[in-house]
Amino acid sequence: LEEWIEYSRMIGVEHFYLYDHASSDETRELMAGYIAADIVTLHQWEFPGYPQREAHSHCTHRYAHATTWLGLMDVDEFIVPARSKSIAP
Repeated sequence: LEEWIEYSRMIGVEHFYLYDHASSDETRELMAGYIAADIVTLHQWEFPGYPQREAHSHCTHRYAHATTWLGLMDVDEFIVPARSKSIAP
């Protein structure tokens, strides 16, 4: 998770809205520094049914207005800029 955030920051991502669905890897503790620095907003996401779909819906409704770009992805998915070293304008 930290590697994914640091890589993404290197290519221009400024903020992360993370949804933690019952993980057991101490995500809140791992993200504490990023949360304190206002780089990560972390939601504990304990909903039945289709939690990923519900998290995507929540994220777009709550945060889409606050950003120019909003990517919905898993932490094993990395953005690879094709034309430059950054996604920043």
